[in-house]
Amino acid sequence: MDGTHCTVMVTGGEAARFYNRHSQTSINVLAICNYDMLFTYIFVGCPGSVHDARVLSYAMERDSTFPTPPPSKYYLVDSGYANTRGYLAPFRGHRYHLPHFQVGSPPRDEEELFNRWHSSLRSVIERTFGVWKKKWRILSEFPRYDLEHKTNNHSGQLVCITSFVFLKFQILILMMLYMLTQFQENNGEGGENEEVNYLQEQEKQQMVLICKQYKQIWDNFH
Repeated sequence: MDGTHCTVMVTGGEAARFYNRHSQTSINVLAICNYDMLFTYIFVGCPGSVHDARVLSYAMERDSTFPTPPPSKYYLVDSGYANTRGYLAPFRGHRYHLPHFQVGSPPRDEEELFNRWHSSLRSVIERTFGVWKKKWRILSEFPRYDLEHKTNNHSGQLVCITSFVFLKFQILILMMLYMLTQFQENNGEGGENEEVNYLQEQEKQQMVLICKQYKQIWDNFH
């Protein structure tokens, strides 16, 4: 879980609320993703001046569909969020970011060791934001449209995220079909070991089933 800023053009008296710490007008977007770099939740609309922790509070209060973490499960969050039940933040006052360990000494105590692995796991949200914004440059470049156009029913961000998710599904389908083709070419009829052939046939059937499931998801989307 993390927040990211998408630039917007705001005019008049409303502009002051949208200036972020980089002196740019933006909206602060809260997003949650899984380790497959697929967004599972998004909350859009808070001005850029609103802190990440406050955006999370608004999402929990105003969105009935907010996915509260189940018992004994946690969202990995950065130090901008409170370390509370369901939200696991790193130790403050200790090295955290991966470059600090890559160019410096290894973790020196338990807190730094925790931070090192926490940063490694949480980096998936940063990579997902990066891919998302490179795919749709309007989200990171200064827009030619005003705030009303860019946040109209949150459609811009939602369309981009939905397209990104199903693009990954389509790529996965193609990968699975390629693997199935290779499997069929490399494993012809017959064989000396019936047990091995039986296991290969099981793997083939499982692969076909997975391909069909993802294809159904893709077809339903269209």
